[in-house]
Amino acid sequence: MRKNLLAPVMLSVAAMCVSPVSAEVVGYTTSEGMVYNVDMSAGTAVLARVEASTGISDLTVPDEIVYGGETYDVVAIGDGACLNNTLLASVKVGEKVATIGVQSFYGCQTLASATLPSSLRVIGDQAFYNCKALASPVLPEGLEAIGSYAFWSNNAATEVRLPSSLAEVGGNPWGCCPLLSSFSIADDAPNFAVVDGVLFDKKVETLISYPVANMVTEYATPSTTRVIKDNSMRNNSLLTSVTLNEGLEVIGVGAFNVCRFTEITIPASVVEIGQRAFTSNPLLAEFKVEEGNEHYAVYNKFLCTKDGKILLQGLNIEDVVIPESVEDIEEYAFYNMSSIKTVKLSNTKSVGQSAFYSGRQITDIDFGTSLESIDNMAFMYCTSVKEIVFPSTLRTISNKQAFLGCTMLERLVLNEGIEKIGDGAFLMCIALKEVYIPGSVKEMGEAIFSNCPSLESVEFGEGLLTVGSSCVYANSGLKKVKMPDSVVDIKEFAFGECPAIEEINIPASLESVGTAAFQNVPLGGELRLPSNLKKVDKNAFTYTQITDLVTNDLLESIGDWAFGGNYGLRSVSLNEGLVSIGQGAFAASDMLVSIEIPSTVTAIGDGFLSNCNAVVEIINNAVEPQALTGDPVSADAYAECVLKVPMSSVNAYGNAPYWQNFYKIEGIGSDSVERVGEENITVSAVYDLNGVRVDRPVRGIYVVRYSDGSVRKISVD
Repeated sequence: MRKNLLAPVMLSVAAMCVSPVSAEVVGYTTSEGMVYNVDMSAGTAVLARVEASTGISDLTVPDEIVYGGETYDVVAIGDGACLNNTLLASVKVGEKVATIGVQSFYGCQTLASATLPSSLRVIGDQAFYNCKALASPVLPEGLEAIGSYAFWSNNAATEVRLPSSLAEVGGNPWGCCPLLSSFSIADDAPNFAVVDGVLFDKKVETLISYPVANMVTEYATPSTTRVIKDNSMRNNSLLTSVTLNEGLEVIGVGAFNVCRFTEITIPASVVEIGQRAFTSNPLLAEFKVEEGNEHYAVYNKFLCTKDGKILLQGLNIEDVVIPESVEDIEEYAFYNMSSIKTVKLSNTKSVGQSAFYSGRQITDIDFGTSLESIDNMAFMYCTSVKEIVFPSTLRTISNKQAFLGCTMLERLVLNEGIEKIGDGAFLMCIALKEVYIPGSVKEMGEAIFSNCPSLESVEFGEGLLTVGSSCVYANSGLKKVKMPDSVVDIKEFAFGECPAIEEINIPASLESVGTAAFQNVPLGGELRLPSNLKKVDKNAFTYTQITDLVTNDLLESIGDWAFGGNYGLRSVSLNEGLVSIGQGAFAASDMLVSIEIPSTVTAIGDGFLSNCNAVVEIINNAVEPQALTGDPVSADAYAECVLKVPMSSVNAYGNAPYWQNFYKIEGIGSDSVERVGEENITVSAVYDLNGVRVDRPVRGIYVVRYSDGSVRKISVD
C-alpha cells in the first residue's frame, strides 16, 4: 500500500483556493480595467481578472478598494486572475491578501518579480507555473500552504528559503527550475526539513523536491526515506548516479523522469512504482532489483512486475524484444527512445499510452499474436515505420492519435475483428496510399485518415454501419471510395474537401448525411438520394457539381446550404413528406429555372434560393405560407420569378412576410379551373352557386363555363 505522507496537502490547498460563494457577490471593474468580485455581506473583495489588454505591466494589488462609497478589503487573488498575461513584469500583492488562487499567474512568462505580503497564507496549485522569468520570491513567515507545481518551470529561480510556518506542500512546487540549487528552512521548523539542499518532510521520510541545479552528481537517498513523491527528482540532468535506500517503499509517478543516470537498483522494500517513474532516461542501460523484492523483477533487461505480466519501463536499445510473459506495456515505457529500430511484442495484449511515442528510428514492428488494444499516442511520430500489419486479435485502437504522424507508413493492414479505431489514429500519415476498413468496426473516431495527401483509395468492408467524422477529410489525392450498402450514417466532414475523387458510391442503406460530409467532392451528374435517407445536414453536398437532384419518399429535412454552390444544378425533385428546407439550401444554383416545394414543407430558411439567377418559377404546394425571417430569393428576383401557390392560398401568401414581395403570385393545384389535356379550351366565366360571377375562386363549389360552351361544377379546396 502506498503511504503518501503528504496526500492531505493537495486536497486542503485546493479546498482553500478562491471561488464565488455568496449570493451578494457583485462584479466591479476599476478604471484601470482590474476586475474584482465584491462580497458586500463579508466586506471583502477578490481580484478576479487582469487582462493583458489593460496595459498594466507593473501590477499592484491594493489593500482595499472603494465600491459604492464603501471600503472593501482585498483578501485574495482569484483562480486564473492573470492567466497567461504576458505583459506583466512585476506584481506587488497587498498586505491583506491571504490567498493566491489556482493558476493565478499561470503562464505569465514576462513576470520577473513578485512581492508577497506578510498576510499571505495560501499559494494555490500552479499559481506561478511556467513564469519563466520569475526569480524566487521571498516567502513570508506566516505562509501555511503551497500547492502542487506552484513555481514549476521558473527559470530564474536560484534558491528557496521556506518559512517555518509552512504546514502543507503539494506535488513538487519547484520542479523543472533549471537554476534552482538548494532549499533552506529553519532547523526548528515543525513540518519540513532540508537535507543537503533537498526538501523533505520533518521526519525525512518523504522526499518532496530535489533542486535541479544541485551540483551533486551522485546522490543517495537518506536511510529514513520511505516515499519519493511524484515528479520530485524530475529533470535532474546533473545526476549520473542515484542510490536508493533499503526501506524505501514508494517511487512516485515521474519521479526520475528526464534524468541521465546509467543504472538504477530497486531496493527489496519497494512496493509501488508509479507510471513514467524512469521515462526519458536515454543513458539508462540497466535495471536491477534486489533479491527479496516481492513486487518487481527484471525480465530481458526491462523493469516489470514480479510475475512478468506488466512491463513498466524499457531501455533505449536497438532491438526491443518484449518478454513472452508480458501482457501489458505500461504508458511511456519506451517514450522518446531514439535508438530503437525494431520492436517485437510477442504475447503482449495491450500497449499503453505513448509507450513508443516518438520512436523515430523504428523501422519494423512485429505486433505478435495476442495484441488486443493500443492506447493513445502509443506509436505517434514513429516516422520510419513503412508497414503495419495487425494480428487478428486486435480489437481496439483507442481514443487518440495512436499512429499520428507516421510519415513513412505506406502499407496498413487492419484486421477483420477490429471494433474501434480512435480519433486521429492515422492522421498525417502522408505516405499512406490505400486503406481497407473492415466491416467489424463498430466505433470510428474523428479524422482517422485525415490529411493523408497520398491516400488514393479507401474501401469500407461489408457490415460497417458508420463512416466517422472527418474520416478522410482534406485528402487532396483521394480518387476512389467504395462503401457497402450496410452504411446507415455518414458523419460530418467524412469525405469533405477531397476534390480529386473520381469514383464514389452513395450506399442504398444510408439514413443520414452529416455536416459537409461531401463538401467539395465532385459527384457530378444526377444525384438520387437513397430510399432510406431521412436527413441531409448543412453543407452536406455543397460544391459537388451535381446537375439533377431527386430526393426519396422518406427525406424529412434538408439542412442549411445542403446543396448550395452547385452552379450547374438544373433540376430538383423534392418528395412529399419533406418537412424543412434550410437556409441557402439551393443557393447559387445558376442553372435552376424552376423548383416545386411539397405541401408537407412547414419550414424554409432564409435565402434558400439566393443567387439562383435563372430561377423564374417557384411552385409552393403548402396551403399555409411558411414563416420566413428573410428573403427566400435574392431581392432582384422578386420581379421576374412567379410564385405559384394553391388557389385558396393566394391571399394568404400575398399578405405573408417576404412571400408578399413577389410581384406575381398565381393560384395552381388541385383547385385549378383549367381543363387539363384539352387544347384550345379556356375558361370563359366562373359563377358561385347563387349564379354570381366571381373573378378568383376561394374555397367552395363553383360552376365553370368553358370556351367550347360546356359547363362543369368544380370544388375548390
